[in-house]
Amino acid sequence: GHHGRAAPLNGIGGRDGPGREVDGTASSVGPAADDGPNPERCGHTAPPYSLSAARRAAHTSRGVMQRDLVERARTGDHDAFAELAGAAISRLDATAWLMIRDADRATDAVQNALVRAWRDLPALRDPDRFDAWLHRLLIHACIDEIRRVRRHRLDLDITDLSDPPAIADT
Repeated sequence: GHHGRAAPLNGIGGRDGPGREVDGTASSVGPAADDGPNPERCGHTAPPYSLSAARRAAHTSRGVMQRDLVERARTGDHDAFAELAGAAISRLDATAWLMIRDADRATDAVQNALVRAWRDLPALRDPDRFDAWLHRLLIHACIDEIRRVRRHRLDLDITDLSDPPAIADT
């Protein structure tokens, strides 16, 4: 029987893809013909045309490319570092905002983390760990920013306490 088809991922199996539905029944084009429930939807093992293999291949090539950029940046290549930073910036911004909850201070923490990354990049032992290393630098930069703000607030509170409050006449 015909079971409803799940929405396609990343355009695979879409209107023009394999198993295209013309008149409510699936055409028998390729392995995506509707011959029962969708195994991915039902939690069975993924079929050979699964996206996981494509994701692994893309991740591996991205890893090789990133490793090359890290190696170049370690030798002082500003463009390579800018590309690494650009690839990570949205994740860094999101993480910093979640920790600090203030857009300007989060931006400061991201900037500080990137400055430290540029400065300390030659000391990074494993270029494949660049993302994790940069994330750790960001966490430390956020903690520093939170401490700095707390110290500043404490200074303000102490200053406020040093002035005796005005007492209204009763």
